[in-house]
Amino acid sequence: PTSAEVKQTNDAATQRALRSPVFWALAVCFTAYYATFAALTFHLVPLMVERGISNAVLVTTMALIGPAQVAARAIWFAFGRGVHIGTVGIVIVTLFPVSTLMLIGAGHSAALLWLFALCYGAANGMMTILRGTIVQDVMWTEGYGAVSGMLSFPSNVAKGVAPIAAASIWSFTHGYVAVEWTVFLVSILSAIAFFAAIRFSRHATIRTA
Repeated sequence: PTSAEVKQTNDAATQRALRSPVFWALAVCFTAYYATFAALTFHLVPLMVERGISNAVLVTTMALIGPAQVAARAIWFAFGRGVHIGTVGIVIVTLFPVSTLMLIGAGHSAALLWLFALCYGAANGMMTILRGTIVQDVMWTEGYGAVSGMLSFPSNVAKGVAPIAAASIWSFTHGYVAVEWTVFLVSILSAIAFFAAIRFSRHATIRTA
């Protein structure tokens, strides 16, 4: 296709996306998810320091996140290829708030903090793949790059703003308890938005069938 044809396809896809409830639900999902992930990632070390976690447990907790990301992706590729992407997405968006609850309730427990790190890392590792594939699965393939770029913009803004917002909450409340619960509530919003995207997509499929 010529550049003019590509531009026409992208323009049509973006206009169609702006009229699609699936697009807006995914936009809310990814924006909320990356806001919470960025906030927690930037503040996880000072959060544990404030809680009085030992250096050994703190370092081990942080060290587990990266391998958990890789392991989750490997497991998905090895065993999850036959599973519908929407089902995997539901697992991912549920795992993040569950991991946040683990962090909130872990106290000084090394085992719970390490379990949190594994779940937290696994959720983010799989989210990277989900983010790149879900658009084609629940929306359409035409103008994929343009639609994906539109979804990325608010997420990228959220990544920059969320750590500052979390710091402001910490400063106002003089502690990380409010930050943790805010992260949890926003992660619930992300999960609800994803559930809505899947539901809207199914309804659209039924109407066009």
